[in-house]
This record gives sequence, C-alpha cells and structure tokens, in this order.
Amino acid sequence: MNRFQIQQMLDGVRATLKSENEKLNAMYMDSKSTVEARNNQVAVVKDLEEREKGIAAQLKKFDDDAAAKLQTQKYPKAMSERDKAIENKAEVIRNVMNGNKDGASNAIKSLGGRYTVNALSTNSSTGNGGGSFIPKTTSADIITEPCQKEIKQLKIKQK
Repeated sequence: MNRFQIQQMLDGVRATLKSENEKLNAMYMDSKSTVEARNNQVAVVKDLEEREKGIAAQLKKFDDDAAAKLQTQKYPKAMSERDKAIENKAEVIRNVMNGNKDGASNAIKSLGGRYTVNALSTNSSTGNGGGSFIPKTTSADIITEPCQKEIKQLKIKQK
C-alpha cells in the first residue's frame, strides 16, 4: 500500500467519523432516542476513532521510514560552478598521477573537455624525477597558503 492510498483511507475514515459524531450529537438532542441506540452509536464512534488513530500511525510510520531512507542516502552537497571546476581539476591531477587515464578522461569530460593535461609526468628525461609537475593550464589556479589578516597586520606594524 502506498502513501496516497493510506491518506485516502484516513480521509475517508475522518469523513465518516465526522458524520457519525454529528449523528450521535443529534441522538443526544432527540428526546425520542433510546439508551441502546445511543450506546450503539457511541460504539460506532469509538471504533472509527480507533481506526483513525491506527491509520494515522501507519501514515506516520510510512513518512518516518521515507525520511530515514532519505537521510541514509548520501547526496553530494550543492557546489558552485567554481567549486565543481576545482574538484574536477583535482580529479584529473589525481588520476593522471595514479596512471588512471580513464578516470582522467572522465573528469576532463565533466569539465566540458576544456581542460588539457600538458604536463603531469613524474618521469623526466633529465632523470631528476619530478619534471614538469604542474600543468600549464592550472598555472592561473596555483594553490597558495592562505594569508590571514592578523599576519598581514603584524607585517605592516613591523615595517
């Protein structure tokens, strides 16, 4: 049973409960109604109230299970376009350094094919190992140590 069906059932029981409550109130106002008829109507109302509580509990359990399932699934955080580009460039570099050309080409495709790996080889003809380590296309994106305002202020005061 899906949520829509449970909700429809709950709405139906609530509508019936409302009409049966109105009928019970009318019986209380009618001086000709018998005690037995009123007791039967009270039993009907109590039964409907119990059904309503049970169906509402089912619906709450269904919603709680769905919410728990959503929380267990891991969705990536919403990233800005700049963050996505940086993450993809890092993925290209990691894959090239690990020799995984398929992963690098997938990361390049996710960059829109705009990124070329000009240099990332650790093998060099000079034999010193490290060769051209940073690609030319990331030279504008070189990562530097962030400067803190306090450090800058101290340097200014020292001059």
